[in-house]
This record gives sequence, C-alpha cells and structure tokens, in this order.
Amino acid sequence: MTAMAVPDLSPGEWHGVKAAMRAVADCGCTAADAPGMIGRLMGAMRGGKAASVALPDHLHPVRAFICANSHHRTPGPGVVDALAQQGFSRAQIAAMALLAG
Repeated sequence: MTAMAVPDLSPGEWHGVKAAMRAVADCGCTAADAPGMIGRLMGAMRGGKAASVALPDHLHPVRAFICANSHHRTPGPGVVDALAQQGFSRAQIAAMALLAG
C-alpha cells in the first residue's frame, strides 16, 4: 500500500473540506454507488434505499465524489469539475479523496 501525501491546506481550506464532508456524512451511498455487480446485488438485497436525508443540489457532486472514493473507484465524469466550479481547489479535492478512501 502506498502512502498519500497530506495536501497542504490553510485552516480555512480544511474547514471547507470538513464542512462539505459533514454535510454528506449521513447520506449513505445507495446500491447504485456500490462497487461492481456483486456490490450492487448486495445493496439491492438489503433494500438499496436512497439516502434518507435530502441533499441540496450543490452537495450531490460532493456525495458522489465521497462515495466513489470510499469504494476506491473513479468518480463519474464531471464530478471533479463540478467540485472545482463550486470553488474547491485541487488540494481540497485531494484531501476529500484521502479522507474518504
């Protein structure tokens, strides 16, 4: 296993990462987010229910990014760009990936 370098962020940038991750913390990944066919089948057998907490639209890319990284997958197309458009720096995005994985 290779170690990832901790991104060099200011306290304010870490606060932004923490706030984004806390906002989606209770919005678990659905069966559609599970890795591979077996993961999706297991999710479907468990009910595959969508997250119980409704998310504002601007948090959907954060959730998609966190779920993909927590399953060691590449986020869907446009997710990283959507985070950057929301003002997250590349270093903040790297920090979210590190914390999610």
